[in-house]
Amino acid sequence: MRSFLLRHGIVVALVLALPGLLALSAPQDNRPDPGEEDLYNFEHVYNFNFNEVTGPLGDDSQGTDLEFFTAPIEVEAGVIEERDFAVVGAYGDGAFIFDITDPENTTLASQVVCKQPRSDPGVHQFTDETDTLRTVISLSNHGTPCREAGPRRGGGDGGTALFDVTDPWNPVGLVGLRMDGVHNFAFHPTEAVGYSWTGAIGSVQVGTTDVALLNGEKSELAIVDLRDGFDQPTFITVPTVGGPHDGEFNADGSRMYVAMENNYAIYDSTDPVAPELISLTGAIPDPPTGAPGATPNVGTYAHGLWPSHDGEVMITNNESLAIGGFFADGTGVCPGEGLGFYDISGDNEAAPVGPIGYFEPPVIGRTDKRACTSHFGRPSQHTRVMSVGWYIAGARVIDFTDPTMPREIGAAVMADTASPFDWGSEVWAAKFYEAATNPEYLYTGDMRRGFDVFRWAGNEECPAPWLEGWTPDCEEGRDITDAAVPVPDDAEQDLFTTLAATEVRGGFSCRLILFEDQ
Repeated sequence: MRSFLLRHGIVVALVLALPGLLALSAPQDNRPDPGEEDLYNFEHVYNFNFNEVTGPLGDDSQGTDLEFFTAPIEVEAGVIEERDFAVVGAYGDGAFIFDITDPENTTLASQVVCKQPRSDPGVHQFTDETDTLRTVISLSNHGTPCREAGPRRGGGDGGTALFDVTDPWNPVGLVGLRMDGVHNFAFHPTEAVGYSWTGAIGSVQVGTTDVALLNGEKSELAIVDLRDGFDQPTFITVPTVGGPHDGEFNADGSRMYVAMENNYAIYDSTDPVAPELISLTGAIPDPPTGAPGATPNVGTYAHGLWPSHDGEVMITNNESLAIGGFFADGTGVCPGEGLGFYDISGDNEAAPVGPIGYFEPPVIGRTDKRACTSHFGRPSQHTRVMSVGWYIAGARVIDFTDPTMPREIGAAVMADTASPFDWGSEVWAAKFYEAATNPEYLYTGDMRRGFDVFRWAGNEECPAPWLEGWTPDCEEGRDITDAAVPVPDDAEQDLFTTLAATEVRGGFSCRLILFEDQ
Protein backbone atom coordinates (compact mmCIF):
# COMPACT_ATOMS: atom_id res chain seq x y z
CA MET A 1 0.00 0.00 0.00
CA ARG A 2 1.69 3.17 -1.20
CA SER A 3 1.27 6.32 0.84
CA PHE A 4 -0.67 9.25 -0.51
CA LEU A 5 2.55 11.20 -0.85
CA LEU A 6 4.54 8.66 -2.81
CA ARG A 7 1.75 7.73 -5.18
CA HIS A 8 1.34 11.39 -6.11
CA GLY A 9 5.03 12.01 -6.64
CA ILE A 10 5.32 14.59 -3.88
CA VAL A 11 8.53 13.10 -2.48
CA VAL A 12 10.28 13.68 -5.78
CA ALA A 13 9.02 17.25 -5.89
CA LEU A 14 10.17 17.89 -2.35
CA VAL A 15 13.67 16.63 -3.04
CA LEU A 16 13.98 18.60 -6.24
CA ALA A 17 12.82 21.70 -4.38
CA LEU A 18 15.88 21.61 -2.12
CA PRO A 19 18.68 23.20 -4.14
CA GLY A 20 22.02 22.74 -2.54
CA LEU A 21 20.95 20.11 -0.03
CA LEU A 22 21.73 17.22 -2.35
CA ALA A 23 25.30 18.44 -2.73
CA LEU A 24 26.74 15.88 -0.36
CA SER A 25 29.92 13.85 -0.37
CA ALA A 26 32.31 12.34 2.14
CA PRO A 27 32.67 14.49 5.28
CA GLN A 28 35.72 16.70 5.53
CA ASP A 29 38.26 15.99 8.27
CA ASN A 30 36.97 18.73 10.55
CA ARG A 31 33.32 17.75 10.21
CA PRO A 32 31.99 14.86 12.30
CA ASP A 33 30.16 12.00 10.64
CA PRO A 34 26.45 11.54 11.43
CA GLY A 35 26.20 9.76 14.76
CA GLU A 36 29.85 10.33 15.71
CA GLU A 37 30.38 11.34 19.36
CA ASP A 38 30.77 15.09 19.56
CA LEU A 39 30.91 16.86 22.92
CA TYR A 40 31.87 20.38 21.96
CA ASN A 41 31.76 22.58 25.09
CA PHE A 42 29.67 19.96 26.92
CA GLU A 43 30.20 17.07 29.33
CA HIS A 44 27.69 14.22 29.62
CA VAL A 45 26.62 13.70 33.24
CA TYR A 46 23.40 11.61 33.28
CA ASN A 47 21.26 9.23 31.23
CA PHE A 48 18.00 7.47 31.94
CA ASN A 49 16.96 4.95 29.29
CA PHE A 50 13.19 4.43 29.39
CA ASN A 51 13.58 0.81 28.29
CA GLU A 52 14.85 0.02 31.76
CA VAL A 53 11.34 0.73 33.03
CA THR A 54 9.02 0.16 30.09
CA GLY A 55 10.87 -2.15 27.69
CA PRO A 56 11.14 -3.86 25.34
CA LEU A 57 14.85 -4.05 24.62
CA GLY A 58 15.69 -2.41 21.35
CA ASP A 59 12.70 -0.07 21.34
CA ASP A 60 13.77 3.27 19.87
CA SER A 61 10.50 5.12 20.49
CA GLN A 62 11.47 6.72 23.78
CA GLY A 63 12.00 10.37 24.71
CA THR A 64 10.06 13.14 22.98
CA ASP A 65 9.78 16.79 24.01
CA LEU A 66 10.53 18.06 27.51
CA GLU A 67 9.49 20.93 29.79
CA PHE A 68 10.36 22.11 33.29
CA PHE A 69 8.92 23.50 36.50
CA THR A 70 10.02 24.57 39.97
CA ALA A 71 7.84 23.90 43.00
CA PRO A 72 7.99 23.99 46.81
CA ILE A 73 8.36 20.43 48.08
CA GLU A 74 8.19 19.15 51.63
CA VAL A 75 11.45 17.22 51.74
CA GLU A 76 10.88 16.19 55.36
CA ALA A 77 8.36 16.99 58.06
CA GLY A 78 7.98 20.78 58.21
CA VAL A 79 10.87 21.45 55.80
CA ILE A 80 9.96 23.01 52.45
CA GLU A 81 12.48 23.40 49.62
CA GLU A 82 12.20 24.82 46.11
CA ARG A 83 13.08 21.98 43.76
CA ASP A 84 13.43 21.76 39.98
CA PHE A 85 11.81 19.13 37.77
CA ALA A 86 11.94 18.02 34.14
CA VAL A 87 8.93 16.42 32.45
CA VAL A 88 10.02 14.22 29.54
CA GLY A 89 7.53 12.71 27.13
CA ALA A 90 7.78 8.94 26.68
CA TYR A 91 6.57 8.10 23.19
CA GLY A 92 4.08 5.33 24.08
CA ASP A 93 4.22 5.44 27.86
CA GLY A 94 3.12 8.89 29.02
CA ALA A 95 5.96 10.83 30.63
CA PHE A 96 8.67 10.66 33.26
CA ILE A 97 9.23 13.34 35.89
CA PHE A 98 12.81 13.85 37.10
CA ASP A 99 14.12 15.86 40.04
CA ILE A 100 16.93 17.91 38.45
CA THR A 101 17.70 20.21 41.41
CA ASP A 102 21.16 18.65 41.41
CA PRO A 103 21.48 17.76 37.71
CA GLU A 104 24.48 15.48 38.14
CA ASN A 105 22.52 13.49 40.71
CA THR A 106 19.21 13.50 38.86
CA THR A 107 16.58 11.17 40.31
CA LEU A 108 13.37 9.78 38.88
CA ALA A 109 10.33 11.10 40.75
CA SER A 110 7.56 9.25 38.92
CA GLN A 111 6.17 7.91 35.68
CA VAL A 112 2.97 9.55 34.48
CA VAL A 113 1.25 6.49 33.03
CA CYS A 114 -0.68 7.46 29.90
CA LYS A 115 -1.01 4.88 27.14
CA GLN A 116 -1.07 7.05 24.03
CA PRO A 117 1.43 7.89 21.27
CA ARG A 118 4.00 10.68 21.57
CA SER A 119 2.91 12.66 24.67
CA ASP A 120 4.83 15.89 24.09
CA PRO A 121 4.47 17.74 27.43
CA GLY A 122 3.34 21.23 28.39
CA VAL A 123 3.38 22.80 31.88
CA HIS A 124 1.01 25.25 33.58
CA GLN A 125 1.29 26.53 37.16
CA PHE A 126 -1.23 28.55 39.15
CA THR A 127 -2.13 29.39 42.74
CA ASP A 128 -5.46 27.93 43.85
CA GLU A 129 -8.02 29.26 46.34
CA THR A 130 -6.03 27.79 49.26
CA ASP A 131 -2.93 29.74 48.18
CA THR A 132 -1.27 26.48 47.06
CA LEU A 133 0.93 26.49 43.97
CA ARG A 134 -0.40 23.76 41.68
CA THR A 135 1.34 22.30 38.66
CA VAL A 136 -0.57 20.78 35.74
CA ILE A 137 1.03 19.05 32.75
CA SER A 138 -0.45 18.26 29.37
CA LEU A 139 0.49 15.27 27.22
CA SER A 140 -0.55 15.72 23.58
CA ASN A 141 -1.69 13.01 21.20
CA HIS A 142 -3.05 12.72 17.65
CA GLY A 143 -5.67 10.24 18.91
CA THR A 144 -8.10 10.09 21.79
CA PRO A 145 -6.46 11.13 25.08
CA CYS A 146 -5.47 8.27 27.37
CA ARG A 147 -8.01 6.94 29.87
CA GLU A 148 -5.58 7.46 32.73
CA ALA A 149 -6.20 11.22 32.45
CA GLY A 150 -9.80 10.88 33.63
CA PRO A 151 -13.09 12.06 32.07
CA ARG A 152 -13.02 13.37 28.50
CA ARG A 153 -14.42 16.65 27.34
CA GLY A 154 -14.97 18.05 23.86
CA GLY A 155 -14.95 16.24 20.54
CA GLY A 156 -12.57 15.44 17.70
CA ASP A 157 -10.02 12.85 16.66
CA GLY A 158 -7.12 14.16 18.74
CA GLY A 159 -6.59 15.25 22.27
CA THR A 160 -4.40 16.12 25.20
CA ALA A 161 -4.31 14.51 28.65
CA LEU A 162 -4.03 16.74 31.73
CA PHE A 163 -2.47 15.57 35.00
CA ASP A 164 -1.99 17.34 38.33
CA VAL A 165 1.66 16.87 39.34
CA THR A 166 1.69 19.25 42.31
CA ASP A 167 3.14 16.25 44.11
CA PRO A 168 5.64 15.12 41.44
CA TRP A 169 5.85 11.68 43.05
CA ASN A 170 2.10 11.11 42.75
CA PRO A 171 0.57 12.31 39.45
CA VAL A 172 -3.25 12.52 39.38
CA GLY A 173 -5.36 12.46 36.19
CA LEU A 174 -7.57 15.52 35.67
CA VAL A 175 -9.25 15.44 32.28
CA GLY A 176 -8.83 14.48 28.65
CA LEU A 177 -9.46 17.29 26.16
CA ARG A 178 -10.63 16.19 22.71
CA MET A 179 -10.05 18.38 19.65
CA ASP A 180 -9.39 17.95 15.94
CA GLY A 181 -5.75 17.01 15.92
CA VAL A 182 -3.32 17.70 18.73
CA HIS A 183 0.21 17.35 17.47
CA ASN A 184 1.46 19.62 20.23
CA PHE A 185 -0.27 21.54 23.00
CA ALA A 186 0.97 24.63 24.80
CA PHE A 187 -0.27 26.78 27.67
CA HIS A 188 -0.40 30.56 27.60
CA PRO A 189 2.39 31.96 29.84
CA THR A 190 0.05 33.84 32.18
CA GLU A 191 -3.47 32.40 31.70
CA ALA A 192 -5.16 29.00 32.02
CA VAL A 193 -5.63 28.81 28.27
CA GLY A 194 -4.26 26.06 26.05
CA TYR A 195 -3.48 25.92 22.34
CA SER A 196 -3.53 22.90 20.05
CA TRP A 197 -1.12 22.78 17.15
CA THR A 198 -2.75 20.19 14.86
CA GLY A 199 0.30 19.17 12.82
CA ALA A 200 -2.00 18.46 9.87
CA ILE A 201 -0.45 18.40 6.42
CA GLY A 202 -2.77 20.22 4.05
CA SER A 203 -0.32 21.20 1.32
CA VAL A 204 3.33 21.53 0.41
CA GLN A 205 4.82 24.47 -1.45
CA VAL A 206 6.89 23.32 -4.44
CA GLY A 207 8.41 26.34 -6.14
CA THR A 208 5.46 28.69 -6.64
CA THR A 209 2.84 25.90 -6.70
CA ASP A 210 0.78 24.94 -3.66
CA VAL A 211 0.37 21.14 -3.95
CA ALA A 212 -2.58 19.83 -1.92
CA LEU A 213 -1.92 16.64 0.03
CA LEU A 214 -4.89 16.29 2.32
CA ASN A 215 -7.19 19.02 1.02
CA GLY A 216 -6.20 21.42 3.77
CA GLU A 217 -8.01 19.49 6.48
CA LYS A 218 -7.71 20.85 10.02
CA SER A 219 -6.10 24.12 8.97
CA GLU A 220 -7.15 25.67 12.24
CA LEU A 221 -5.93 26.52 15.69
CA ALA A 222 -7.94 25.03 18.55
CA ILE A 223 -7.94 27.07 21.76
CA VAL A 224 -9.19 25.73 25.09
CA ASP A 225 -10.23 28.21 27.78
CA LEU A 226 -9.74 26.51 31.17
CA ARG A 227 -10.19 29.57 33.34
CA ASP A 228 -13.53 28.29 34.66
CA GLY A 229 -11.89 25.03 35.75
CA PHE A 230 -10.27 22.04 34.09
CA ASP A 231 -13.60 20.18 34.11
CA GLN A 232 -15.37 23.08 32.33
CA PRO A 233 -13.36 23.76 29.16
CA THR A 234 -14.58 26.14 26.48
CA PHE A 235 -13.40 25.28 22.96
CA ILE A 236 -12.65 28.02 20.42
CA THR A 237 -11.47 27.58 16.82
CA VAL A 238 -9.38 30.06 14.84
CA PRO A 239 -8.95 29.38 11.07
CA THR A 240 -5.40 29.34 9.75
CA VAL A 241 -3.74 29.17 6.33
CA GLY A 242 -2.13 25.79 7.04
CA GLY A 243 -2.13 23.18 9.77
CA PRO A 244 -0.21 24.65 12.76
CA HIS A 245 2.62 22.38 13.78
CA ASP A 246 4.10 24.17 16.76
CA GLY A 247 3.90 27.53 18.50
CA GLU A 248 5.70 29.65 21.06
CA PHE A 249 4.93 32.75 23.11
CA ASN A 250 7.02 35.66 24.27
CA ALA A 251 7.56 35.95 28.01
CA ASP A 252 4.47 38.04 28.82
CA GLY A 253 2.17 36.20 26.42
CA SER A 254 1.40 39.24 24.25
CA ARG A 255 2.82 37.61 21.12
CA MET A 256 2.25 34.13 19.71
CA TYR A 257 4.51 32.67 17.00
CA VAL A 258 3.14 29.74 14.97
CA ALA A 259 4.70 27.56 12.26
CA MET A 260 2.11 26.05 9.93
CA GLU A 261 3.07 23.95 6.91
CA ASN A 262 4.46 26.58 4.52
CA ASN A 263 3.97 29.65 6.69
CA TYR A 264 5.14 31.41 9.84
CA ALA A 265 2.60 33.60 11.60
CA ILE A 266 2.91 36.23 14.32
CA TYR A 267 -0.22 36.96 16.36
CA ASP A 268 -1.12 39.56 18.94
CA SER A 269 -2.24 37.28 21.80
CA THR A 270 -2.93 39.99 24.38
CA ASP A 271 -6.44 38.51 24.48
CA PRO A 272 -5.47 34.84 24.84
CA VAL A 273 -8.72 33.49 23.35
CA ALA A 274 -8.87 35.92 20.40
CA PRO A 275 -5.43 36.17 18.78
CA GLU A 276 -5.12 38.71 15.96
CA LEU A 277 -2.87 38.05 12.98
CA ILE A 278 0.00 40.52 12.64
CA SER A 279 2.01 38.96 9.83
CA LEU A 280 2.30 35.85 7.69
CA THR A 281 5.66 34.83 6.26
CA GLY A 282 5.80 32.05 3.68
CA ALA A 283 3.62 30.76 0.88
CA ILE A 284 1.12 33.33 -0.37
CA PRO A 285 -2.33 31.71 -0.27
CA ASP A 286 -4.64 31.76 -3.27
CA PRO A 287 -6.89 33.60 -2.86
CA PRO A 288 -4.82 35.93 -0.63
CA THR A 289 -5.97 36.28 2.96
CA GLY A 290 -5.00 39.92 3.19
CA ALA A 291 -2.24 39.16 5.68
CA PRO A 292 1.02 41.04 5.02
CA GLY A 293 4.32 39.35 4.35
CA ALA A 294 5.41 37.51 1.23
CA THR A 295 8.85 36.04 1.94
CA PRO A 296 8.84 32.43 0.75
CA ASN A 297 9.58 29.58 3.12
CA VAL A 298 13.05 28.20 2.40
CA GLY A 299 12.29 24.52 3.10
CA THR A 300 9.80 21.69 2.85
CA TYR A 301 7.70 21.89 6.02
CA ALA A 302 7.42 24.76 8.50
CA HIS A 303 7.88 23.10 11.89
CA GLY A 304 8.82 25.65 14.56
CA LEU A 305 9.05 29.38 15.16
CA TRP A 306 10.85 31.10 18.04
CA PRO A 307 11.28 34.77 18.99
CA SER A 308 14.48 36.20 20.39
CA HIS A 309 14.19 37.51 23.94
CA ASP A 310 14.25 41.10 22.68
CA GLY A 311 11.53 40.51 20.08
CA GLU A 312 13.76 41.63 17.20
CA VAL A 313 14.55 38.27 15.56
CA MET A 314 12.45 35.23 14.77
CA ILE A 315 14.01 31.83 14.12
CA THR A 316 12.30 29.35 11.81
CA ASN A 317 12.94 25.69 11.27
CA ASN A 318 11.80 23.30 8.61
CA GLU A 319 11.33 19.65 9.38
CA SER A 320 13.16 18.02 6.51
CA LEU A 321 10.51 15.72 5.07
CA ALA A 322 12.62 14.43 2.20
CA ILE A 323 16.34 15.00 2.63
CA GLY A 324 16.15 14.31 6.38
CA GLY A 325 15.25 10.69 5.77
CA PHE A 326 11.77 10.36 7.25
CA PHE A 327 10.27 8.61 4.25
CA ALA A 328 12.53 5.58 4.17
CA ASP A 329 15.15 4.18 6.56
CA GLY A 330 18.70 4.79 5.46
CA THR A 331 17.94 7.55 2.95
CA GLY A 332 18.63 10.49 5.24
CA VAL A 333 21.58 12.77 4.81
CA CYS A 334 22.96 15.35 7.21
CA PRO A 335 22.70 18.22 7.87
CA GLY A 336 19.11 18.11 6.59
CA GLU A 337 17.21 21.37 6.86
CA GLY A 338 18.19 24.02 9.35
CA LEU A 339 17.29 27.33 10.96
CA GLY A 340 16.33 30.57 9.19
CA PHE A 341 16.71 33.99 10.85
CA TYR A 342 14.35 36.92 10.16
CA ASP A 343 14.39 40.57 11.22
CA ILE A 344 11.11 41.40 13.00
CA SER A 345 12.27 44.57 14.77
CA GLY A 346 9.96 47.58 14.76
CA ASP A 347 7.79 47.82 11.67
CA ASN A 348 9.31 44.62 10.32
CA GLU A 349 7.05 42.63 12.63
CA ALA A 350 4.24 43.28 10.14
CA ALA A 351 6.37 42.00 7.24
CA PRO A 352 9.42 40.03 8.48
CA VAL A 353 12.62 40.52 6.49
CA GLY A 354 14.61 37.47 5.55
CA PRO A 355 15.91 34.97 5.83
CA ILE A 356 18.88 37.16 6.61
CA GLY A 357 20.87 34.20 7.98
CA TYR A 358 20.80 30.40 7.96
CA PHE A 359 22.34 27.74 10.18
CA GLU A 360 23.13 24.05 9.73
CA PRO A 361 25.54 22.03 11.90
CA PRO A 362 28.89 20.93 10.47
CA VAL A 363 27.76 17.32 10.02
CA ILE A 364 27.69 15.88 6.52
CA GLY A 365 26.94 12.38 5.32
CA ARG A 366 24.34 9.63 5.11
CA THR A 367 22.48 8.51 8.19
CA ASP A 368 21.27 5.08 9.27
CA LYS A 369 17.56 4.65 10.12
CA ARG A 370 17.72 7.92 12.07
CA ALA A 371 16.60 11.20 10.54
CA CYS A 372 18.72 14.35 10.34
CA THR A 373 16.94 17.67 10.67
CA SER A 374 16.33 20.46 13.16
CA HIS A 375 13.45 19.87 15.56
CA PHE A 376 12.45 21.21 19.01
CA GLY A 377 14.55 23.75 20.87
CA ARG A 378 14.57 26.84 23.07
CA PRO A 379 15.81 30.45 22.75
CA SER A 380 17.37 32.15 25.76
CA GLN A 381 15.46 34.81 27.67
CA HIS A 382 18.73 36.71 28.26
CA THR A 383 20.93 36.32 25.18
CA ARG A 384 20.63 35.66 21.48
CA VAL A 385 21.43 32.00 21.92
CA MET A 386 19.26 28.95 21.35
CA SER A 387 19.48 25.18 21.65
CA VAL A 388 17.84 22.72 19.28
CA GLY A 389 17.59 18.96 18.82
CA TRP A 390 18.82 17.55 15.50
CA TYR A 391 18.06 13.80 15.75
CA ILE A 392 21.20 11.85 14.74
CA ALA A 393 23.18 15.12 14.92
CA GLY A 394 22.26 15.39 18.61
CA ALA A 395 21.86 18.72 20.40
CA ARG A 396 23.25 21.97 19.00
CA VAL A 397 23.70 25.41 20.61
CA ILE A 398 23.75 28.43 18.29
CA ASP A 399 24.77 32.04 18.90
CA PHE A 400 22.78 34.42 16.69
CA THR A 401 23.89 37.70 18.24
CA ASP A 402 24.50 38.63 14.61
CA PRO A 403 21.55 36.88 12.92
CA THR A 404 23.21 37.23 9.51
CA MET A 405 26.11 35.07 10.76
CA PRO A 406 24.78 32.45 13.21
CA ARG A 407 27.53 30.23 14.61
CA GLU A 408 27.71 27.00 16.54
CA ILE A 409 29.11 27.29 20.07
CA GLY A 410 28.10 23.89 21.48
CA ALA A 411 27.21 20.35 20.46
CA ALA A 412 26.23 17.23 22.39
CA VAL A 413 26.12 13.97 20.45
CA MET A 414 26.44 10.51 21.98
CA ALA A 415 27.83 7.63 19.91
CA ASP A 416 26.46 4.14 19.39
CA THR A 417 27.68 1.35 21.64
CA ALA A 418 26.99 -2.36 21.82
CA SER A 419 24.72 -1.94 24.85
CA PRO A 420 20.94 -1.96 24.22
CA PHE A 421 20.68 0.71 26.93
CA ASP A 422 23.36 3.02 25.53
CA TRP A 423 22.51 3.79 21.94
CA GLY A 424 23.64 6.82 20.02
CA SER A 425 21.74 10.10 19.89
CA GLU A 426 18.39 10.64 18.19
CA VAL A 427 17.50 13.93 19.84
CA TRP A 428 13.89 15.06 19.56
CA ALA A 429 14.31 18.13 21.79
CA ALA A 430 17.21 19.98 23.42
CA LYS A 431 16.41 22.63 26.03
CA PHE A 432 17.92 24.45 28.98
CA TYR A 433 16.07 25.65 32.09
CA GLU A 434 17.15 29.15 33.04
CA ALA A 435 15.03 29.28 36.21
CA ALA A 436 16.72 26.22 37.68
CA THR A 437 18.80 26.20 40.85
CA ASN A 438 21.69 25.02 38.68
CA PRO A 439 20.99 26.49 35.23
CA GLU A 440 24.21 25.60 33.39
CA TYR A 441 22.90 22.30 32.05
CA LEU A 442 21.30 21.17 28.81
CA TYR A 443 18.60 18.47 28.73
CA THR A 444 17.49 16.28 25.85
CA GLY A 445 14.54 14.07 25.08
CA ASP A 446 15.98 11.32 22.90
CA MET A 447 14.13 8.71 20.86
CA ARG A 448 16.85 6.10 21.42
CA ARG A 449 18.39 7.10 24.74
CA GLY A 450 15.45 8.48 26.74
CA PHE A 451 16.69 11.42 28.85
CA ASP A 452 20.18 12.93 28.91
CA VAL A 453 21.79 15.71 30.95
CA PHE A 454 24.84 17.66 29.74
CA ARG A 455 26.89 20.21 31.69
CA TRP A 456 28.14 23.31 29.88
CA ALA A 457 31.94 23.10 29.78
CA GLY A 458 32.90 26.18 27.79
CA ASN A 459 34.85 29.22 28.90
CA GLU A 460 35.19 29.05 32.69
CA GLU A 461 35.33 32.84 32.83
CA CYS A 462 31.72 33.09 31.64
CA PRO A 463 28.33 31.62 32.52
CA ALA A 464 26.54 29.26 30.15
CA PRO A 465 25.64 31.11 26.93
CA TRP A 466 21.90 31.16 27.65
CA LEU A 467 22.41 33.00 30.95
CA GLU A 468 22.59 36.69 31.76
CA GLY A 469 26.18 37.96 31.63
CA TRP A 470 27.30 35.83 28.70
CA THR A 471 28.64 37.70 25.66
CA PRO A 472 29.76 36.49 22.22
CA ASP A 473 33.35 37.24 23.21
CA CYS A 474 33.16 34.31 25.64
CA GLU A 475 33.38 31.71 22.84
CA GLU A 476 35.21 31.65 19.54
CA GLY A 477 32.73 29.24 18.00
CA ARG A 478 33.48 26.22 15.86
CA ASP A 479 35.78 26.89 12.90
CA ILE A 480 34.78 25.03 9.76
CA THR A 481 36.03 27.56 7.24
CA ASP A 482 38.67 25.23 5.83
CA ALA A 483 36.14 22.59 4.80
CA ALA A 484 35.72 22.31 1.07
CA VAL A 485 32.32 22.72 -0.53
CA PRO A 486 31.01 19.16 -1.08
CA VAL A 487 30.21 17.99 -4.58
CA PRO A 488 27.25 15.71 -5.39
CA ASP A 489 27.88 12.19 -6.57
CA ASP A 490 25.58 9.90 -8.55
CA ALA A 491 24.09 8.35 -5.40
CA GLU A 492 22.93 11.72 -4.08
CA GLN A 493 21.62 12.79 -7.47
CA ASP A 494 19.51 9.64 -7.55
CA LEU A 495 18.22 10.01 -4.00
CA PHE A 496 14.70 10.83 -5.17
CA THR A 497 14.58 7.50 -7.05
CA THR A 498 15.37 5.62 -3.85
CA LEU A 499 12.69 7.51 -1.97
CA ALA A 500 10.02 6.99 -4.61
CA ALA A 501 10.73 3.25 -4.77
CA THR A 502 10.52 2.67 -1.03
CA GLU A 503 7.54 2.46 1.30
CA VAL A 504 7.10 5.40 3.65
CA ARG A 505 8.45 4.82 7.11
CA GLY A 506 5.33 4.64 9.28
CA GLY A 507 5.37 7.43 11.84
CA PHE A 508 8.28 9.76 11.33
CA SER A 509 10.02 12.64 13.01
CA CYS A 510 7.81 13.76 15.82
CA ARG A 511 5.64 11.05 14.40
CA LEU A 512 3.94 13.58 12.15
CA ILE A 513 0.99 11.60 10.88
CA LEU A 514 0.91 10.71 7.18
CA PHE A 515 -2.48 9.31 6.25
CA GLU A 516 -2.70 6.44 3.78
CA ASP A 517 -5.48 5.48 1.41
CA GLN A 518 -6.98 2.18 2.40
